[in-house]
Amino acid sequence: MSGIKNLKYAAKDEYGGSVNLLGATPYMSRKKINVEGPFTSLEEVSIVLNVVFDMEHNPQKLLCVEGMKNDYPEAVEVGREFVSFETLKKNKHLPFEQVYPIIKGALLKQLEL
Repeated sequence: MSGIKNLKYAAKDEYGGSVNLLGATPYMSRKKINVEGPFTSLEEVSIVLNVVFDMEHNPQKLLCVEGMKNDYPEAVEVGREFVSFETLKKNKHLPFEQVYPIIKGALLKQLEL
């Protein structure tokens, strides 16, 4: 209804995402919306950032975090570890280009466990 023509998203969200609603009603079926995503290189990084944000700022959204655990168990665990060790808080002075490898490295390490 907002008139969006192009939509790009980093990660799927079974709990709160709405891409699956595009063809759900006659009105939405008429919309010509170009949708791209999820983007593999950003998908788990996005989930880590969401988990950290929700745990630090939106404790009422922990149900969302649990929902993400089904699709992204490693990313949720990394997010929880980042909150416990304040990893992102300690690196908040860095530009994202330097934080991205920290997150990707933690994800790779989690996959090895």
